[in-house]
Parts: sequence; C-alpha cells; structure tokens
Amino acid sequence: AWRKRIRQAARLLLDTASADWCTFFIWEPEGNTLARLMEYGTAIWDTPEEPELTLSRLPTLRIVLNEQRVTVLRSTDQNLPPFERLLFEPIGPSAQLILPLVFKARTVGLVRLYDINPARRFTSREMALASTMASQAAIALENARLVHDLQRSLEEQREMQSHLVRIARFSALGELSAVIAHQINNPLTTILADAEMLTQDIPPDDPSYESAQAIQRAGLRAKRVVEQVLNMARYEEQVRPLDVNQTIRETIEVVGPLIAQNRITLEVDLDPDIPPVAAIPGQLEDVWMNLLINARDAIPPDHTNGLIAIRSRSLDSRGMIEVRVEDNGQGILPEHLDRIFDPHFTTKPRGTGTGLGLYICRQIVADHKGEIKIDSTPGKGTHVVVRLPATFELSAEEAYGPYSDRR
Repeated sequence: AWRKRIRQAARLLLDTASADWCTFFIWEPEGNTLARLMEYGTAIWDTPEEPELTLSRLPTLRIVLNEQRVTVLRSTDQNLPPFERLLFEPIGPSAQLILPLVFKARTVGLVRLYDINPARRFTSREMALASTMASQAAIALENARLVHDLQRSLEEQREMQSHLVRIARFSALGELSAVIAHQINNPLTTILADAEMLTQDIPPDDPSYESAQAIQRAGLRAKRVVEQVLNMARYEEQVRPLDVNQTIRETIEVVGPLIAQNRITLEVDLDPDIPPVAAIPGQLEDVWMNLLINARDAIPPDHTNGLIAIRSRSLDSRGMIEVRVEDNGQGILPEHLDRIFDPHFTTKPRGTGTGLGLYICRQIVADHKGEIKIDSTPGKGTHVVVRLPATFELSAEEAYGPYSDRR
C-alpha cells in the first residue's frame, strides 16, 4: 500500500514540477546515509544511481535534511563540491530540485526531481507546490520506514534465535565431548597400566617387547588427546600468563592428524623466546583450532602440494606476540572478505560449516585486547595474523606448568 502511495506522490510531483524523473531516499541518521527507496519517471539513464549515499561527502544534501531547506543543483554549476558532482554521473547534464520529506517536524528522507535540461529554472510556485506534495509523500515514506524497521527487527530476531540454537548445540557438543573423553579415559588407564606391566615382564630381547612399547606409546598419545579435549571443553574464567607456543603445540596434537589425513604438510615454526600472554586457558586453543581447520578446508582434495604453516614470533617494539597461520589453498574472494567475521557467514557447503568459527576467533582475540587480520588472494592462499599483548609477570613454565603436570 505504501509503495502505491509513493508512486502516486511521485506522479503528482513530476506533474507539478514538470520534471522527468524522481528518486526517493530514506534517511538513516545513525549511519549518516541515505538509502534509495524508489525511482519513478519517464527518462532512462545509462547507469542506475547508487543504492546508498554517504552524507559526510555531500554537504548540500546534509543542509536539505538538517535545515529542511528546498535546494536546486545544476550540473553546470562550476562551484559544486567534487563528490556532489558525482550525483550527476548516472543522469548526465540535468537540473535537480531536492526537497526534504518532513513528517511531524522530523526529516525522514528526501526526494530528488530531475529535469534533463540543466538550464531549467524551477519557479517559486513550482517549488512551493512540490513542497506540499512532498509533505504528503513523507507520510507514505514514514510508513515505508516502519515496514522496513519491522522487517529488519523480525530478521534480527530470527537470526538471534538461530544463533541461540547454535550456541545451545555447541554447548551440548562440548558437554558430550567431555562425557565421551571421560568414558575413553577409563579404559585408557587400564590399557596403559597393562602395557607398563607387559614392558616390565617381557625381556627386552623378546619380539613382543617392541609391540608392548608401541601399545604404551599409542596409549600415552591417546591420553594426551583426551586431556586436550577435556581442557577445551572446560574453560577457566581467570586470566593468567600462558605460553602461546604450548597452546599451539597442544592444539596441533588434536588437529595434526586431521590435517595429515588430507595429505597436507604442516610446518610449525615457533619462536622459543616468545614471552607469555595474559589469557584464559582453553580459549587460545579454540582460536588456533578454528584457523587450522579453516586452512585445511581451504585446500582442495586434489591439491598435490597442500601446505599449512603456523608461526609465532615476538614483536618486541610493540610489546606484542604474533601468530600467523598460512595456507596455499583456494583463497577468499574479495567480496567475501568484508563479511568473513560476520556470524553465520560461511562459504562452505551446506552442513559442513556453521559460520561461527572466525566470529568466535575475533571475539576471543578482542576479549584478550588483541587483533586479527586476514589477507587472501583467490587461487593462491590465505594469511591470518593474530597479535596479542605480551605479559612479563611470570615465566611460561611458572604460568602454565609442565605439560605432564596439567590435568
């Protein structure tokens, strides 16, 4: 209904001002932008207008909105600011009558009337009548805004509900992984105990001795993986100095086999002199795990030289540490980079990605007063850089403790 009313107002405006074309814009004061709502007229332009105008570069339009002043612009005006001259590019030479749309003393948008004759002079009577018609159009425009706001509110509500469902699912998966890890841990303890007894009972020169040692080594590795799953499922809330290299090593123990089974080479280059960072135990591991899994998924199965590298180093001059995760996969399209950290945004096939991995990474890094940046070239690969502030309160071993002592 509101679209019909705006079209009716557009016809009246064009007839009143004897113009060729008009465009309605909704004002978004929060974002300092004008959003194009509707166009109407008889002229045909080679290039459509921009869907959104940024007011910071358009002083004349700001005056129309803030002072509710009717204004005329002409493409022949030599004093036009550079960005306002761009307003004529899609239309070509023309004169524009710009009217504020005012509803209950509040500016809700504006309408631009175009005449393809740049020398056209709008009379005082035409401008006064057009202003009256614009007031009627403002009512329809305000209804359009209400509908737009309602639709946006419903979309946000649906997105929030979906987000809560996903969060609940992740929470349930975390609890389930902890239960499974506990259940695996019990028989593992028996296996390790029996393997140790076998190595003590079997003579070293017995052919079975090496097999017993292999069982013991495999059991210890499985126990470490179980401990890592339990650590990641059980966050501590207290921030304390942590050894970043150790969090990377422990993440690799879990993710490394997943990368290797795809025949991808994993290079690890960790600066041994890197200082600790103040962090919440378990959360940095989440960041490295998400980044490494994303890197693995970005390398196609038919890639013959798949490579992932994770490196750490100290940025002494800035008092920060840096972790880089690089891959030579398919890369990210430029139009996707701006949305890469948005919740639920994913380019993975349906059912294989939640779109929350990088969003969670950014939240964790931001909570730790750090920064995360992504640089990618389609067809060549992606580089992710995480920087975190260093702390020098404790040594890494004092902060984290030896790996074998952690439970």
